[in-house]
Amino acid sequence: MRSLSVKDDALNEVGSRTWDALFVGAGPAGALAALNLARLGHPVLLVDAKEFPRNKVCGGCLNARAQALLAHCGLTDILSQCEATPVDDLQMMHGRRRAKWPLTGTLAVNRAEFDDALVRKAMEFGVHFLSHTSAQVLKDDRGPLRHIQLKRGVHSVVAQAKVVLCADGLSRSSLRSLDGFTSQVDQSSRVGIGAVVEDDGPAHPSGQLTMAVGRHGYVGITRISRQRLNVAASVDAKALASSTPGELVQEILDACGCSAPKSLLQQTWHGTPTLTRSNARLAAHRLFVLGDAAGYVEPFTGEGMSLAMHTSVLSVPFVQAAIAAWEDRLIREWERSLKRKVLFESWSCRQLSRLVRMPRLAALSLEVCRLAPSLPESLSRHINDRPITGLPPMGPASFSADSAPHYRKTG
Repeated sequence: MRSLSVKDDALNEVGSRTWDALFVGAGPAGALAALNLARLGHPVLLVDAKEFPRNKVCGGCLNARAQALLAHCGLTDILSQCEATPVDDLQMMHGRRRAKWPLTGTLAVNRAEFDDALVRKAMEFGVHFLSHTSAQVLKDDRGPLRHIQLKRGVHSVVAQAKVVLCADGLSRSSLRSLDGFTSQVDQSSRVGIGAVVEDDGPAHPSGQLTMAVGRHGYVGITRISRQRLNVAASVDAKALASSTPGELVQEILDACGCSAPKSLLQQTWHGTPTLTRSNARLAAHRLFVLGDAAGYVEPFTGEGMSLAMHTSVLSVPFVQAAIAAWEDRLIREWERSLKRKVLFESWSCRQLSRLVRMPRLAALSLEVCRLAPSLPESLSRHINDRPITGLPPMGPASFSADSAPHYRKTG
């Protein structure tokens, strides 16, 4: 896959301009919102600390709600570009107990490929993208612009924008110099680990999400394109401290009698900070927080990406209003909108993550699901298939890159 790296002099170039919007973090939340702003005619800069394409710890499930958000933005072609594959069934395991039920409208993707495709599409619409570039939002007065220090290697520059949007994930590293933006981490929060494993064996067939629940966490396995498995786990930090990621994942799978990929212990694993967290502040003067940076609960079958993309779409009219004329009411309205329309929806996910932490309750739940399969099917539909209402218009689905205003791409 061709890298999205940029020229060495790109940093100086972006520092010489005033941007309507500057997005920190090129995951689904940042890239999708940047794309939608750019195709409405705004000069947009998108930066990410990693070199693209980059690996990402994620279960890789795009549920029906996430796909509906892409369709709302006229971007369903991205699914074919990253070779998304259908996931028809979820098989849950705990000890020797098993339960299986359908997953309606779910797709499996490789996050490196999905995020890369979304960024490339954003660039087609004129978004300037800088990879391998860290960002620090500076303490500003209440002026007409917000200032951000960008660093790439040994070089740095201060960029300026009418609005800054922080979508840099759980760490929210771009906000560390600002007061009141420290995340509150749940005491029982776990950490995420993941790897993409080469595997052509029959144990994990295409179309099935396997989830093994153990006393130290749970592991999800899905088959993605080109004979690879996506393995992602939410595990106790203390257990991980005394074991390697591969060994801990192997232990959870073995306890459930679940076949582990042969090369599991030889993989390069990636990790996350603690997962479940909340944030008191979600906005400030000419600054909005979205995506995972706005708050996070352990996902179950794709809720993480769905919630991130939901915040992305909701942000567009707020950013447009802020670009036109900043008003402090936008802070209150953005925080209220997030809490009412998105963060509240994470309640179901929070309850599920608590359930799989309690071995006896998890075992009992699996037995109930086995005897009454309509119950998990209904729950799955409630979480993944319920309609999304109140979305701002993103233009016609037939909107194409050829009709968008173009700005010279950096790199």
